[in-house]
Amino acid sequence: MLPDLVVAKYRTISMIVIGLLIAGCAWVLVFLGYFSDLLFNWSDQNKSFAHDSRLLLWLLLILAQAAVWPLIVLIVVNKIREIQDYASGNWGEVVLSALLFFAGAIAVGLVAVLGPDLPNWLPGYDWKLGILSVVGVGVALAPAVGMWKAQSALRTLLEEVGDGQPQTIHFDRLLHLKDALKLFLVSLGTLLSLAVIAAAAERRAVDGFGKLDNANYDVDGVFPTHFVTLYGLLLSALVALAYAPAHVTLRAVGVSFRDKRVPLVDPGNIDAWQKRLGERQSFEDLLDLRADTASNLKTGTIALAPLLASLTGLIGN
Repeated sequence: MLPDLVVAKYRTISMIVIGLLIAGCAWVLVFLGYFSDLLFNWSDQNKSFAHDSRLLLWLLLILAQAAVWPLIVLIVVNKIREIQDYASGNWGEVVLSALLFFAGAIAVGLVAVLGPDLPNWLPGYDWKLGILSVVGVGVALAPAVGMWKAQSALRTLLEEVGDGQPQTIHFDRLLHLKDALKLFLVSLGTLLSLAVIAAAAERRAVDGFGKLDNANYDVDGVFPTHFVTLYGLLLSALVALAYAPAHVTLRAVGVSFRDKRVPLVDPGNIDAWQKRLGERQSFEDLLDLRADTASNLKTGTIALAPLLASLTGLIGN
């Protein structure tokens, strides 16, 4: 059975339950020590601040991330299994890329968690956010791995056609891989954007906690806005680095197929020239090869989603 059909057969209620369970685990982690002082000691001030709207907004975003994780993993992993049939033998390359991506994302995440010298706005926040960051990066690895597997499948497709003419089956596979890449890009951009928005909400929560004791507390002294922007910029760079090679390969395969199926003709015959240009345009539209402004803007917006999400840190300033 095709993986897409496997995903489609999941009942909505099942996905909701799974998402709520993972969100519940995140809630337990955040409030660990609240009721029994297990591992972390919640002061009366911490318990009072737990009802503050700014902390609740941050908590809502954290739980939303956790609830989305299993859905994205299910869809992405099944899609990877589907395109795995198109390419094999590059797991060494994928593992190395995954290790580099994981190390880079963990470094960015842990610096964001441990870098600022914050007040104790959430008991054990460094450990709790560190754990959530590691899990989040692990989930983000799934669409990143999907991009690299798709790139490998595209290279295999190009080698399979070789100097011959691409057939219908090859075009079907190319379109399938194009859609898979789009899914992986949207998934990765969504995951990292939610993380950046949560960081912006964390900054506001820290500001609210600091003002409990000091009405003139300036959060910019420990957690300036540009930290959130830099966080978004670095995560956008990770998205671009993961996606760009596959995108370049996708375009190269598409251009090769177009030139083989509808090569240019002698422009001396105006009618034949115009007819051929129309045929090539149809191929470009089908394979999304036309580098028009709308297409570039759409892809660029998704890739830069974490950076754009970091602008939420400016709200309220």
